[in-house]
Amino acid sequence: MKDWEFIKNKINEIKIEVNIFYSIGFLLLGASFSSLITIITTNFKDDASKYLSLTLFAVSLIGGLLSTFFARDKQKQENTKPKEIISQMELIENKLEIK
Repeated sequence: MKDWEFIKNKINEIKIEVNIFYSIGFLLLGASFSSLITIITTNFKDDASKYLSLTLFAVSLIGGLLSTFFARDKQKQENTKPKEIISQMELIENKLEIK
């Protein structure tokens, strides 16, 4: 039973980190929309500035979309919480004690 208690204690010590990919993704999407508004409303005098703004828009849009996709994927992986595992282990304990 010491091994069982050890496993339960180790599972209780698991810390799930906050998913920061959502924050990064939404910040990048906001930057992309901001640069899109700049592209639409500004009359660029040279092509270099316009291409720089288009590049900034494309990079931030792709980065934001990828980041939110990875955030959603990571959230699916973290759906199983340690407390659910502990409660299942306690159910098994109760079944074994009855027999």
